Amino acid sequence: MKRVFSKYFIAIIVFAVTVGFSACSSDDDDDNLPDPAKGGIYKVEIAFSGDYQNCFKQASITGIATEGTSSVDIKDGSGKVLTTTSLTDNNYTFTANNTFTLSQSCSSLILGISVSSYVDNKPATIKVKVHKDTKVIYEVEETVLATKSFQLSKILE
Repeated sequence: MKRVFSKYFIAIIVFAVTVGFSACSSDDDDDNLPDPAKGGIYKVEIAFSGDYQNCFKQASITGIATEGTSSVDIKDGSGKVLTTTSLTDNNYTFTANNTFTLSQSCSSLILGISVSSYVDNKPATIKVKVHKDTKVIYEVEETVLATKSFQLSKILE
């Protein structure tokens, strides 16, 4: 079952990367590039309730730095710097309330989240909230069942 969900998650990441690279084609002009002056510190909150322990959870969080550095560190709610931008139940312990903060100003955030339940009749709820500096710029809440998974792929500026 995890292989199926991993394939969906990989497809989401490939889609996000493809969209990112399509902005770099030779016929584009500089007007389409993110304005570094509009950068900010992104914070992603992922909250679960219900039977979330019986769900397979994946999250990919990538910040595009305003200063052009190749990578941006991500800190979890305890302040620990994460060693990867792609989190799954296999390499990260998700709790009821998870907070991830990018370590420096970014012009945009690439966010991919997938949650799938493998237990019938025990719903789980996921709530995702994204802040840029102190302003909430995106929020969604959905219920996950064995027959209904949650998929999110967003580029936020």
